[in-house]
Amino acid sequence: MKKGVIIAGGVFLIIILIFAGLLIFAKSYLTDERIKTLVIPKIEETLHRKVSIGDLKVSLFSGINLEDIHVSDRGDKGTFIKGKSLVLKYRILPLLSKKLVIERITLVSPEINIKKDKEGRFNFEDLRGGTQKAAKKEKPSSSGFSLLAENIKIEDASFNLTDETGGIPNVKAAASADISISSTPSGKVSATGSVDIKNIFISYGELKPEIKGTLKFSDKDISMKMNVKVSDTSLEITGDVKDYMGAPSISLSLGSEKIDLDTLLASLKKMPEGHSKGSKKGNAGKTPPSLPEMSGTINLKNISYGGMNIGPVRVDYIVHKNKGSLKGSVSTEGGKIEIDVSGKNLTSSP
Repeated sequence: MKKGVIIAGGVFLIIILIFAGLLIFAKSYLTDERIKTLVIPKIEETLHRKVSIGDLKVSLFSGINLEDIHVSDRGDKGTFIKGKSLVLKYRILPLLSKKLVIERITLVSPEINIKKDKEGRFNFEDLRGGTQKAAKKEKPSSSGFSLLAENIKIEDASFNLTDETGGIPNVKAAASADISISSTPSGKVSATGSVDIKNIFISYGELKPEIKGTLKFSDKDISMKMNVKVSDTSLEITGDVKDYMGAPSISLSLGSEKIDLDTLLASLKKMPEGHSKGSKKGNAGKTPPSLPEMSGTINLKNISYGGMNIGPVRVDYIVHKNKGSLKGSVSTEGGKIEIDVSGKNLTSSP
């Protein structure tokens, strides 16, 4: 019994010594200057943006905390991203080989500003090539630092979308996201995760919808459950998109307890006109693309229009190989109307 206690005490002491050694080594190796030298240039290289921070804290277990992070917009004009903190959770064992390997990135309370300029270019377009190249070749470099994390988490993010061309509405949104990233030996990177949309406010003339819901995604599929509120109308949208990067198949259902169609139509009439530069001329003579596979159900309990009450309305729809069908029923004050409509060549010009 006494021998067992001594062995257990010895093991415990060894664990304490290892922990203390790791703590001392981490503190001595992960100095503020070394972190700034390793991390900041790598973020700037990946994003093609200037990055600045307010303060820096290092913990053995919680990771590296970059506080008051600021990422400039393209050409150092304004702010692209600013956040309360960027937390980099690193692996402990690689530190013994003087390698800093990040396994989880958490961006806390970021404000992300997305802009479309007068030439129709978004301020994030130059990110795509750089981030894809970085994802393919990212390995612990000679500096011993790798920024390719297996998990990315975004907490309490806010988004602002502005369009100087006026073609799309201004958008303000708040959301959180949790993304897991994996890669194959060939270098292909895939991601799975979820997005919790707390609210999306869209302002487009008199039409000001508010959207809430959740999205789950993988490298092939997306599923969603959304609530869209416009004036006094609330719509529930559920569905999924299969193989969205290849041959997408969409299953989307829409439901509502009550729709005030008069108010919706009045708002639509006051919407500003978008600007599309030469879209009709550019597409002249071209074969229109095929519609994706689509199916779902529209279930509306009550529609008010012109003093009339219509509903319930239940319609199942299918789009397959540019052919479509609607089957269902509409109840009116005068009785029930059965619907059975089909069409061919849905993309052909009228």
